[in-house]
Amino acid sequence: MAESLKPIYLLYGDPSLVREFREKLRKEALNPGYESFNYHGYSAAEMDAEEVLQTALTLPVFGGKRVVVVKDCQEMKDRERALFIEYAMAPSVDTCLVLLYGEQRPQAGDKLFSALRDRGYVKELKCPKGRRLEDWIVRYVRKEGKDITPQAVSLLMEMKGDALGELGAELDKLILYKGGDVTIERDDVEESALQTEGAGVFRLIDTIGRKDRAEAMRIFTLLKEEEPLKVLGALAWYVRLLARCRELMDEGLAPEKIASRLRIPGFRVSAYMQAAGRFSQRRLYGLLLLLSEADRLLKGSQQRPVNIIFRLIMELCK
Repeated sequence: MAESLKPIYLLYGDPSLVREFREKLRKEALNPGYESFNYHGYSAAEMDAEEVLQTALTLPVFGGKRVVVVKDCQEMKDRERALFIEYAMAPSVDTCLVLLYGEQRPQAGDKLFSALRDRGYVKELKCPKGRRLEDWIVRYVRKEGKDITPQAVSLLMEMKGDALGELGAELDKLILYKGGDVTIERDDVEESALQTEGAGVFRLIDTIGRKDRAEAMRIFTLLKEEEPLKVLGALAWYVRLLARCRELMDEGLAPEKIASRLRIPGFRVSAYMQAAGRFSQRRLYGLLLLLSEADRLLKGSQQRPVNIIFRLIMELCK
């Protein structure tokens, strides 16, 4: 960590960032090999405050520091808060006491929060926005020996917003999905999302690839509660992929080459090639124009979104 360790930290904010910061504290404060001797975790709802603070005042075993973590500190009773305030007047320099609140800023009447804030022991961990969020995503994948393109970062932020927990879970899936490949591309994000974010949408595009209008209509009736733009996004991705696949097929490329060019798993390429073979290139380009028009209507017309998607699916299955 860039800053020297403080004897007390009161942390609140985004759960993912709080967890990440706490782990950094733990790694920096504890001597390797002696973590079990010098790390202690408590819950404010069940702890004995005097016992916790006595632990904090005990010298660590074999050097380093002792780390004492207390979660759910917003549930502390007033008598317990008073004891922690008293400890904060002269905290042990050999201990890192970490007090975990929830996501929201503690209430103004919380005397423990006020006392620790006045001593510089409070740290709010806000969810990053904009460029800072982009940097967070890049750092996350680089920790795992991967890289990620700006286009993939933008799509992830569009899909998940600034919810770090969801972003982290999606990045973990992408890292596993890529295997030995180093760089996460936009297409990887789209493919991963389609396979894991609602089997209904994935089944829908599969029926369109088979031109099975009856089954597509049946599945669509189950998807009426889905966000229309999400369904449209899945359909647009699929048609773009088929158009590119058809181009490569017409060039005479072998399946393994097509899989490599499209950056899709080898076991999926056969299904994509079969679906692309049911459409001419001209027809696929025409469908892309229809998708663009549907996007315009969804964003700027008074028509019911369900009707726009319904007509689009009927046309895609011709």
